[in-house]
Amino acid sequence: MLINPMNIINLLLLTFQSQNLPNTPTTEKERAIAKEIEDIITQTSNEISWEFETEDTLEFDDPFEVHEAQIIEDQGEIQRYLDDTDFSPDALCAPENEPLSFEYKKKAVEFWRSGKTGTFIRS
Repeated sequence: MLINPMNIINLLLLTFQSQNLPNTPTTEKERAIAKEIEDIITQTSNEISWEFETEDTLEFDDPFEVHEAQIIEDQGEIQRYLDDTDFSPDALCAPENEPLSFEYKKKAVEFWRSGKTGTFIRS
């Protein structure tokens, strides 16, 4: 059974129109994604049957092989992160010399217990 590409486009349009997304200028990444979707629709519309594969895990040819470190090309991004992050001891969440309150400890224990039962408590 052949598919009608316009039906797919209309279904996608309905899905995303209901989200009330704001209008923004089209980016290169969006154009690339649109091209990929166009290719998928074009390929499947000419086929009688098709199958989609999804990968849930990352599999290595040799799981015991030690992989080399990757060099990060954008050193500026790392530098911006380091510049914007305060690593001083004063920036810690709780000072080392200040004891934690009983209420905070109680909430931490309740959260830990909820993780044991699978029902996380967030406050």
